[in-house]
Amino acid sequence: AAEQASKDLEFYADHLEYLALRDQCFEVNDGKFAYSLCMLGRVTQRELEGDHNSVVLGEFDSLEPTSDGQHMVMHFKRGQHCHAFGDRTADVTVQCGPVNILSAASEPSTCYYAFTFHSPVACTPQFAYVNGILLP
Repeated sequence: AAEQASKDLEFYADHLEYLALRDQCFEVNDGKFAYSLCMLGRVTQRELEGDHNSVVLGEFDSLEPTSDGQHMVMHFKRGQHCHAFGDRTADVTVQCGPVNILSAASEPSTCYYAFTFHSPVACTPQFAYVNGILLP
């Protein structure tokens, strides 16, 4: 456990605030499906009707800033195989918000999923102060 904690501290050195959310899961319903994001873990899709089948959309792979530097993106890879498209993948854009909430889910292209997650971990100290958001 100590060895894993040491590896985690090194891997997330620039984004330790995300470790505080590890294994916390958040869900959003979007039409026929419920999507679940377990922070730094996996993203899944579950049918809301019928057999309630569940599919793994991806396992956490990396965390990096968007090209404009305004947000962070969590990349999820190695999801369940998807027809002739290979493994499913997902990206979660983390935006500043007063509470942790998975606010949007979509499938912009076959077997690629995009999510928006709002959280205080994405807020700059100045933005948080001006908007009364308590940072972790």
